[in-house]
Amino acid sequence: MEKRELSAGAKAGIAVGCFVAAILVVTVFLKSQEELDAARVQGFDSFESGALPGDSSLSSPTAPEGGDGVFGKLKSVTYSDSGNMLGNLYAVDAVRGDDGGVVVTIRKSAMHSDPIEVGEYRAADDLLDQIEVVIDRAGMKEWGELPQSEFIALDASTESLSALFESADPGDPWPKRLSYSFDDELPDGGGEAIREIHGLMLASMSEDRLIRAYTE
Repeated sequence: MEKRELSAGAKAGIAVGCFVAAILVVTVFLKSQEELDAARVQGFDSFESGALPGDSSLSSPTAPEGGDGVFGKLKSVTYSDSGNMLGNLYAVDAVRGDDGGVVVTIRKSAMHSDPIEVGEYRAADDLLDQIEVVIDRAGMKEWGELPQSEFIALDASTESLSALFESADPGDPWPKRLSYSFDDELPDGGGEAIREIHGLMLASMSEDRLIRAYTE
């Protein structure tokens, strides 16, 4: 059988055709890979939110960053002076119950290995209202994020205050939180305001208001 050689032009045409076909195959593969990755991301996001892909009825609202927003009713306040070199604990919190009453609870221990002494007290119903007056007078709701203080005692306990508010925005279900400590660069009068709030809670802890005392 006679063997014929392809001309140079034919060989060039075949090479170009193979090159174009290879580009098309790679392009189709990359497009399919991008679509697969996008589907994986959508499925992962849906899993985190508790919704199935394409099902908007099960999606949950996204929590806001920080405590920005409209502050509603004050729900609870916690003052703490804990964390010295012995691992001490001292925390006082005031919480408004579903019935509108306020309970103040103190927890304390001298060092990490000690049992925690707990006392619960029935406070005046307007205690949190009194505390919010101090918060507003000090302007805490406008402080925002504060820079860290340059002077921090590493082996001493740190005073801090945390306040939790309901949201006043009907379309925003997330509570608003303020949290500041003496490790922050507090505005003028900020430290005095935190200690004044602590004093208001302490004033509610009289023997005649004691609900119960126990150790943990």
